[in-house]
Amino acid sequence: MKMKRITTIVGAVLVVFFFFNNQAKAQGSVGANVGLYKSFKQGSDVILGFNLNGKFYINENMREGGNICYYAKSNEVLGIKTRSFIRPITALFEYSFSDNDFSPYIGGDMRIYRVGLSINENSVVNANFGLLP
Repeated sequence: MKMKRITTIVGAVLVVFFFFNNQAKAQGSVGANVGLYKSFKQGSDVILGFNLNGKFYINENMREGGNICYYAKSNEVLGIKTRSFIRPITALFEYSFSDNDFSPYIGGDMRIYRVGLSINENSVVNANFGLLP
C-alpha cells in the first residue's frame, strides 16, 4: 500500500511538472511508441508494451522530461490464468553539447519500476527504484 501511494505521488508530481512548467511553452516534444521489453536474465521472455513520453527544453542545451511505460504478458495453462507486467515511470534530464542539427548529449533517468504478477485473480506487486546514466 505504501509503494502504491509513492507511485501515485511521483506520477502526480510528473504531471504537474510537465503541464504547469513555464519553460514547457518554449519548445518540447511528446510521443508514443510500441516496443518490446527483454530482461538480460537468461531464459526471460520478450514482453510487448507501449511508451508515452515527453521532453521540454529548459534552454538551448538542457531538456527535462519523462516516460510512462506499460508492458504485460498473459498466459493460461491447465486453466490457471497468469498475467505479469512491468510499469516503469521515468523522470529524465539531458544536456546537449551544441544546438546544431547533430548534437551529442549526456543525460540521466530516475525510475520507479512497478512489477506485478497475478495468478487466478490473486496478485503481488513490487516496486523498485533505479537510476540510468
